[in-house]
Amino acid sequence: MVWGAIKADGTRIFIRCPDRMNSIGYEEVLKKGLLPIYEAHNTFQQDGAPCHKLKVISSFLDKRLAGSISGSIYN
Repeated sequence: MVWGAIKADGTRIFIRCPDRMNSIGYEEVLKKGLLPIYEAHNTFQQDGAPCHKLKVISSFLDKRLAGSISGSIYN
C-alpha cells in the first residue's frame, strides 16, 4: 500500500506504508510524506479510513498544520 499527495503545482510524493496501518505507522507516513511538502496555504484532506479518524492523528495534524483544515474533512 502507498500513501500519496499531489499538490496544485504538480508536486507529488508517494510513501510506502507499513503492512498494517495504525496510528504510529500513519503518523510516520505523514512525517515522511506530508510535512516536507506542506505549506501554510495548502489544504490537507483525507478520506474516512479508520487511521485518519484517530484522536492522536487529529492532534498531530492540529499541532503541525495550524490554521488548516485537516483531519476533520472526510469524503
